[in-house]
Amino acid sequence: MTGYLPCLLNLVKVCLAHLNNIHAKINFTYELENERTLPFLDVKILVRADGSLGHSVYRKSTHTDRYLQADSHHHPRQLNSVVTSLTNRAYDLCDEEHLQEELTHVMKVLRSNGYRIAKHKKKPTNRHRRCEVERQPAFMPYVKGVTDKVANILHKYAIKTVFTPFRKVSQMLRSPKDSFPLERPGVYKVDCSCGKSYIGQTKRTVACRISEHIRAVKNNDAQKSAIAQHILEAGSNHWIELHNPQVISTERHYIPRLVREAIEITKYKNFNREDGFQLSRAWNPVVQLCKTRKSAKKEKSSRADTVNEN
Repeated sequence: MTGYLPCLLNLVKVCLAHLNNIHAKINFTYELENERTLPFLDVKILVRADGSLGHSVYRKSTHTDRYLQADSHHHPRQLNSVVTSLTNRAYDLCDEEHLQEELTHVMKVLRSNGYRIAKHKKKPTNRHRRCEVERQPAFMPYVKGVTDKVANILHKYAIKTVFTPFRKVSQMLRSPKDSFPLERPGVYKVDCSCGKSYIGQTKRTVACRISEHIRAVKNNDAQKSAIAQHILEAGSNHWIELHNPQVISTERHYIPRLVREAIEITKYKNFNREDGFQLSRAWNPVVQLCKTRKSAKKEKSSRADTVNEN
């Protein structure tokens, strides 16, 4: 038996080397048991003395057992979910031998986070829910005594309410990283010396889409780029600022991106193709009003700069 383990380990290493040679960007690893235990996701697998396997909840050595404090400003449903999720996890992941130990640990952790737990919760039962029509849930910040009443009203119409924290620390602290609009998806504008512009939108980064336009221009490929088509039709007298695109809006969602592109196409003289999403003419007065206000604001700013120079 002693000589069998090294042979088995060598076989594992040979198989691992074979798998890692299949693709350069796919790398597999393996982990050996430590003190007769081996973690797998949230489960800690234990090897008993007779060779059989047991299982319990796995926690990293750096785990702090810190959860939502019981006296924090959260909806009672969110606070109750802490108790329920930890208890359900104990029943789901532990065998009978380790269940009581895990439940004792859960009760200790809950009390340390301010929860008043008199006894162990009962084993969860499977309830058959009634078939209900799925509706878009309502998301709202939790304000004690206010949103509770709103949730009760929405519940009568089978609308689920999801409560969110009123203010997070991440919302109050600025990111230390600089924002690079070209490295995000969004709506962009490329100007031409003829006075017209190209308005585009992309789900990838703006920089990636611009590089595709440049490649299409070099290859004279009008099918893949309206910019390349404009240069081929207009001739060499036109100069397009492909290396200086303007990011109008950064947006990762498709529909808002498509609508914003259509609005910008309406605002500027452009050489876009006609096969894209088009804004209804009913919105033309609103778009024109936005253009007028923007021009007035720019003119006012220009006058202020002139006065400051004088």
